[in-house]
Amino acid sequence: MARLDGAQEKRVADLRIASARWYGRLDDAPARFAELRARLGAYVAWPAILLNHGESPVVGADLEATYPVSDAAEKVGIATHVLTGGNILAIDHRGVLAPASAENSWQTRIAAIRGEILDRWLIGNGPRRTAFLDAGDGLKQATDVRRLEV
Repeated sequence: MARLDGAQEKRVADLRIASARWYGRLDDAPARFAELRARLGAYVAWPAILLNHGESPVVGADLEATYPVSDAAEKVGIATHVLTGGNILAIDHRGVLAPASAENSWQTRIAAIRGEILDRWLIGNGPRRTAFLDAGDGLKQATDVRRLEV
């Protein structure tokens, strides 16, 4: 498993989240996280999580900016739902998301290990999760360095 450095299987719990879902590009994510955070105020909890439900060549990626929220959020009328937990293959990454040409880009790293992941792990039907582990990382641009768990 040498090429899967930093990867580990782990169990994640169900999370109550509030979210904003859209079709578009990864570059749209910081603005979506900012809008969502402004609506949620004190009810937001870290880490921010970006969900990728798939991609279409016509409409772009099906993306969802999410924040875990406290139970009190629902009591004040904030729409929430449960992000189902389960066993995941978690890969730690410190660097940029994109572009693939950037040094230490997540796009480049995942391309190099995608085959190994598919060979060794059962990939479920749920969305791919990217958790931004440091406060504010969800608000950064794709070319900014951040700490991720994908």
